[in-house]
Amino acid sequence: MGLRQMNSPLTPYIEEYDLLTPEELEYITNGCGPKFGSLYRLVPDFCGLYTPACDFHDWIYWSGGPPEIRYEGDKKMKRDMAHENSKLSRWKRWALLWTPRVYYSVVRRVGEVAFHKAVKRRTRADLRREMSHGGIQ
Repeated sequence: MGLRQMNSPLTPYIEEYDLLTPEELEYITNGCGPKFGSLYRLVPDFCGLYTPACDFHDWIYWSGGPPEIRYEGDKKMKRDMAHENSKLSRWKRWALLWTPRVYYSVVRRVGEVAFHKAVKRRTRADLRREMSHGGIQ
């Protein structure tokens, strides 16, 4: 998930994300792209390279909160994707240089509908309640 930021508004999201079970992660995340609909298959995550960044971004969007959280989550996804690129060979890094910027631009333009806007964010306890009401245990 990249480097942690001290005093970041995302700190409670990061701390709780690290506690999610595989079942909880599967319920919330799906890698890059929307979880449902035809666009899901059109958004590549390049053999899982960006899956961790996108999965955390999914958690931010599901958890929600005030609009500035969405902005911080989008920036973190872009930084985490760039961090993954920095580990690649020079050729691969060059070939994928566009990816963090483009994905960030797309989520900024069209992601608002997927972000849970609320005064108070949803937590892992809310996730467990939602999963239990949906018949998922």
